[in-house]
Amino acid sequence: MLFLVALPTALFIWLNTGASGSIGILANFINGKQIGRYGQLKLDGVTETKTGAKIAQLSLSDKTGPWLVIKDLDFDWTSAALLSRRVEVSRLVARQTLVQRRPILRPPGRPRPSPVDVHIESFATNLRLASGVIPNVTALSHQTSGQ
Repeated sequence: MLFLVALPTALFIWLNTGASGSIGILANFINGKQIGRYGQLKLDGVTETKTGAKIAQLSLSDKTGPWLVIKDLDFDWTSAALLSRRVEVSRLVARQTLVQRRPILRPPGRPRPSPVDVHIESFATNLRLASGVIPNVTALSHQTSGQ
């Protein structure tokens, strides 16, 4: 019985302490993972802040290379929510989100439920779509935010 209480407590402390902190642990776990049919996730320059984290660059790559690049992410999150298989982000800001081309999707597989629920309360970014992403549109740049 003591084990059932001690394990979650130890996990919570481990997630909220240490040199890399909880974001470092999460980043190490998800970096290089395949994200559905969309490609492989790569995180560069992950650092923890007092209330969240910063990521210098996040990219998704298919078999020909990166098709989505997000630069200078800054977000506030609740790391303890991971214990309930949730990612709770209260604020997410990305200096630039660039869709370089349409991705080459992997063949559809058997549908699987997401291992975590993701909730983002507010976000802001400068979205740039390269030429050819949308047919008959040379390029598109738009600053966006929302809740």
